[in-house]
Amino acid sequence: MVSIRGMKQFEIRPAVILLQFFLCIIMLLALLQRNRQVEALESRLAVQSMTPSPKSVPDERKGPDKGASGVSEAKDGHGAGLHQSPALKTALFQAAHPEAKKIAEHQARRFMLAQVDAAIDQMQLRSDQREKVRNLMAEEFISRSDTTMVLAEKGIQPGTPEYAAAFVAVGNDIDDQIREIVGADGLQQINDYAGSAKYRTELQGTYSVDFEDSGSPLSSEQVTKLATIMQHDLGPIGTWSVSAEAPNPDSGLLPSEEKALGDASASLSPEQVQVLKARWIEEHQRQAFEKLYNESQ
Repeated sequence: MVSIRGMKQFEIRPAVILLQFFLCIIMLLALLQRNRQVEALESRLAVQSMTPSPKSVPDERKGPDKGASGVSEAKDGHGAGLHQSPALKTALFQAAHPEAKKIAEHQARRFMLAQVDAAIDQMQLRSDQREKVRNLMAEEFISRSDTTMVLAEKGIQPGTPEYAAAFVAVGNDIDDQIREIVGADGLQQINDYAGSAKYRTELQGTYSVDFEDSGSPLSSEQVTKLATIMQHDLGPIGTWSVSAEAPNPDSGLLPSEEKALGDASASLSPEQVQVLKARWIEEHQRQAFEKLYNESQ
């Protein structure tokens, strides 16, 4: 006797197979169209790469020279080992798929505003001012992403004066507009809040367990202040803790961590300072054991 559940599965399966067949056909057609568009764009960029930019200065320390297409060119002249930068690959793909670019921009807007909305709300702006600041912040974030891809197409590398100048130009006009609404201090507050977003996530995540276990949880205000301090004193998240610099043997901390603890002491209780210190010392101990283990293998 066939169960009802089995009958439903039997009835649905042909429809699912048919749907999958049509989806495969649609994906195949889209892929063929993408290949034609990408080939056309690559041809245009290849023509541009034949005319080197007078602003580009080759630097042998940075590996193979790159043409205007942002593609590493082999020294033997045969094009062996060509490699496109991730930014250029993204530019080519989005040029071939305008709808993908629209989705990426929408997600970029969502990501940026998730980082700054709370800071903007603290300023008690009128609704029209709030929306203008939000739109400008999202516009700047998206413009920076677009600039990265444009620079990749032109072969302008990170670390060059041209690269830095391009981002300054993108931000200046939008920053001026935001500054007119919230003032210089307000703009700095928004930028600090956005820059420390990853630290806030960490403090509200695994760090919060340590503070809870100690009986001294962080308030939302403490999280915001501590995240800003960590961003300023420790630098981008994930870089300070893997520093080649050895911790101070007396404190068990890096100099940057000692500074952060000192700066945070005005906002944290003595118990909370000890929780933070113990967390960082434990992380250095873990790294030392991990290194010892890897060397023993």
